[in-house]
Amino acid sequence: AFRRAQDVLIVMRRLLGFLRVGCLAILVLPAVGQSTATPHRQAPSLATLDQFIPAQMQKWKVPGLAIAVVQHQQVIYSHGFGLRDIRRNLPVTTKTLFAIGSITKSFTSVSIGILNDEGKLDWDKPVRQYIPECQMYDPVASERMTPHDLISHRTGFASHDLVWYSSDFSREDLVHRLRFLQGNRDFRSGYNYNNMLVMTAGYLVGKISGPGWEDFVKQYIYRPLQMTSSNFSVLDSQKTADFAHPYRKDEHTETVNEMPFYDIHNVGPAGSINSNVEEMARYAIFQLGDGKAGDQQIVSKSNLELTHTAQVPMGGQPEFKELGPRNYGMGWVVTSYRGHRMIWHNGGIDGFYALLSMLPDEDLAVVILTNLQDQPVPEVVAYNIYDHMLELDAIDWSGRFQQLESKQKAA
Repeated sequence: AFRRAQDVLIVMRRLLGFLRVGCLAILVLPAVGQSTATPHRQAPSLATLDQFIPAQMQKWKVPGLAIAVVQHQQVIYSHGFGLRDIRRNLPVTTKTLFAIGSITKSFTSVSIGILNDEGKLDWDKPVRQYIPECQMYDPVASERMTPHDLISHRTGFASHDLVWYSSDFSREDLVHRLRFLQGNRDFRSGYNYNNMLVMTAGYLVGKISGPGWEDFVKQYIYRPLQMTSSNFSVLDSQKTADFAHPYRKDEHTETVNEMPFYDIHNVGPAGSINSNVEEMARYAIFQLGDGKAGDQQIVSKSNLELTHTAQVPMGGQPEFKELGPRNYGMGWVVTSYRGHRMIWHNGGIDGFYALLSMLPDEDLAVVILTNLQDQPVPEVVAYNIYDHMLELDAIDWSGRFQQLESKQKAA
């Protein structure tokens, strides 16, 4: 399996820093960002993806994949490929629900931005002023930790994922237990990816807003972006007519097997959202814009841009020379691709792997959702699209990732 070395829901993958259905068309969605009057050059055709994506899926044994490419406020390519359910031979469509894992974190950072716009929360006031029950093992962190710290992984708090994974602790229980869990570096001394503190940020959103994190996201993000199918639980996905089943590949035999759905409601703000590429395309357009959905301002442009701004170096060297040094923003990894500013996050959770990657200066984004964990097809496809759209020399990214996998297996 493609080994992950850093957490991106449970462990962040060691990348920078996972039968076609539908029709090829340019789909114009309701405006969700500021449109521009500047004329754009004709984008290169993405028709070659019709063959490229199935070939990569076959190579890496990915059962199903859905993709949307957006540029200049439009979806310029959108397809479903392969199967959402192998046993019943059911195809993936652009409406198929997949878990998006840690891409959820950006919904939580936008939520904090909205509360900041409303004057209900200050990014840089101590969390204890809003939720006194939130105390850390480190008294300095207890005294000074802010919403800004919670969402940018710079508290020095160790991951402690086993505390929440496979537990029935509520969010309130988990927040209360923070005081008993040690960090592994000094407060604000560096990057430590941490799901429990992003969960705490969502818990904070719920405590300030009243109804809870899920209801807040539904009202202030889902509703204006018309994300009517998106939900917060794999249990809810299974009640719908079009949802993907989760799969994993045996590390030794490479056989692909279905695995159980895993519900992570207790750390929901860090990774529980399920969505489809049609609705995630709207979200990507919003992220590339000025914080609006049509005429409705969801979050201020300044707060949206703040979430895209580097807050802490992630350390380490990129695996490939084409990728720039990695920094974490607020729910986003901030880096570069072949000299172009790139903002991205992936999401890996039991049986699913997703990627939302953006080149803001080119007003370009790629959303890829799959139902196989631990594989690099979303990155392979996204980088191929970037090379094509930027008219750069093509790189065999699939071969590069194969070499990386071989090196990891030999280590």
